[in-house]
Amino acid sequence: MVIIAGFCALVSMLFAPSADYVSYIDSDLLAVMFGFMAVIAGFTENNVFKRLTEYLTRLAKNMRRLTLILIVSVFFLAMFVTNDVALITFVPFTIAVYNQIGKDPILIVSLETIAANMGSAFTPFGNPQNLYVFSHSGMTLTEFFAITAPVCGLSLVMLMVASLAVKREAIQVETTEKTAITNTPYLLLYGVLFIMCILSVMGLCSRMTAFASVIAVIAICQPELFAEIDYGLLMTFVFIFIFIGNIKNNAALSSYISSAILGHELVASLLTSQVISNMPAAVMISGFSDKYAAIILGCDVGSLGTIISSLASLISLKIYSSSENSSTGRYILVFTLLNLIFLAVLFPVSIALCS
Repeated sequence: MVIIAGFCALVSMLFAPSADYVSYIDSDLLAVMFGFMAVIAGFTENNVFKRLTEYLTRLAKNMRRLTLILIVSVFFLAMFVTNDVALITFVPFTIAVYNQIGKDPILIVSLETIAANMGSAFTPFGNPQNLYVFSHSGMTLTEFFAITAPVCGLSLVMLMVASLAVKREAIQVETTEKTAITNTPYLLLYGVLFIMCILSVMGLCSRMTAFASVIAVIAICQPELFAEIDYGLLMTFVFIFIFIGNIKNNAALSSYISSAILGHELVASLLTSQVISNMPAAVMISGFSDKYAAIILGCDVGSLGTIISSLASLISLKIYSSSENSSTGRYILVFTLLNLIFLAVLFPVSIALCS
């Protein structure tokens, strides 16, 4: 994705060779994204999420309960730590548990991926596209939740109903020794930093203050966390900012794209997400329209569909494909079918919310 975005940025420079490219870049947004990534990396590095998965799995007494616990946990965790981190945390553990009890993990991993994508859609900081559009739009939290709550609430109900299809077959999940949470004093600091990042998204704290605080604390406590930052995602945003800025500087091309998008933001966002994933789709569509509710819904619901409509979905695919006795073709088939079912229900709801 970063290579494609970089190529598009370079090509777009042909249309605006003397533009001030740096002015296109939203440095405040990149600072907030960096802060969230660094803090979440701190929680991950110190085994907070791994310990959480082990604890939740021990609560399961039968297959249906195990399915429900995993799906709901991923859904709510993704609201706060992003869909990527929720899947990186739960999918490997899920596959290990299902292999241990001799069950096929395809259905549960597919549902976990849907849960991560739709759970992260609820909050302004649950995924990159929400963070960008919320920051770019200037809307209030009340306005934002009025957009996302109906589709996210309905998707949670659908996920819970899907878990009812699993039989109440008794199981015995054996886990190894409990993973120890390390560097507890650091985690308290990371918790404060996480709150600062959230406040900065809400406009209650300077974004650069939050960014500087994250840099200082990480540098002192665990500088190795800087290697865990997804710099590729940050550079993808930089390249897309440059691409959109250059296109908007070309009057003819900008006018053509705007005319094609205006009035069709929801459909345009959803369809574009299926091809280039929802994060770049959100940045691109919002560059030509201020119908932010339609863009948010189009890109968040657009995470459902193809395997590339959300980059988080590719994480699940990669983890599953590298597991023992995996069947990638069957996984993609089940994943796509489930996504289309959810999309068929949530898309009409999105249309109603935008009307």
